[in-house]
Order: sequence, then C-alpha cells, then structure tokens
Amino acid sequence: MQVGRWSIRFDPELTRELYAKTASISCECSDCVNFRAAGERAFAPPFLHLLTQLGVEPSKPAELCHYGASGEPMPPQGWFHVVGHLETGRDAWQQTGQDTYSLDPEPFPGMTSIGFTSRLSQVPEPFEGHPLVQLEFETTVPWVTAAPLA
Repeated sequence: MQVGRWSIRFDPELTRELYAKTASISCECSDCVNFRAAGERAFAPPFLHLLTQLGVEPSKPAELCHYGASGEPMPPQGWFHVVGHLETGRDAWQQTGQDTYSLDPEPFPGMTSIGFTSRLSQVPEPFEGHPLVQLEFETTVPWVTAAPLA
C-alpha cells in the first residue's frame, strides 16, 4: 500500500487479531477520558478508512500525548502499531544529532499529519516478536466531556 511517501507491506488480519488481545487506554486524565468519549470523532473519515485497511483498532493507540488546555479542542499526537514493514519511503523520524530525532510527518486529509516509522515505542505485549511499523498521527479531538475544573 502506498500512503504519502511510504510504501508499506502489512498484515491486516494479524494486526486485527493482536488488537483484539490489546487493552484499551486506561489513563484517567481528563484528556484521555475525552478521547475515549469522542470515539471515532477523534479522527477524520479518511484516516479511519486507513486504520480499517491496516487492521488497526482506532480506540487503542499505544500512546497519546496531549497538548493544549483541557476543556478545549485538543491536539493530541500518538501512535498505533501495524504488523508489517516499510518497503520504501524516508522514515518519519529523522536523526538530527547523535541521540536526537525529529518527527518529519506529512499532511493527511482531515488530520494535522501522519508518518510511518520503524522506530518503535511502547509496543503492546501482544505485538511483541512481530515485524512492526509504527503509525504516528496528530489530530484535533473535539471536547465532548464536561470541561474539567480549573
């Protein structure tokens, strides 16, 4: 599959099986509670279609990093794992120093950006031991829960 500059070989069936064995986000911070409450509204329809093609469960990102003020639309970044490998395309994480890297994503319809990388982080236990690609994303999630107290 070609997505932006990346060509990916992937196994959607095995990816789905592994997500079925993976726990959902358990963080109870107001931003993660809101992400769960927003459900599929957290992602643009073209990105949800991509996740379906890849076999990814949208409610189970490996990580979410929230930026902005709670109670307002929030721009989280996060990532998912996909069984497979990158065939072509410059990795989304570019080395900028001996021990430093910078994210070099691409725009995607309805999303701030996405990127594919072979640099893995926080791999869920069911995925361990499989060849993986990490799908980085940045989106804006509408605030759908009661705003937290200041």
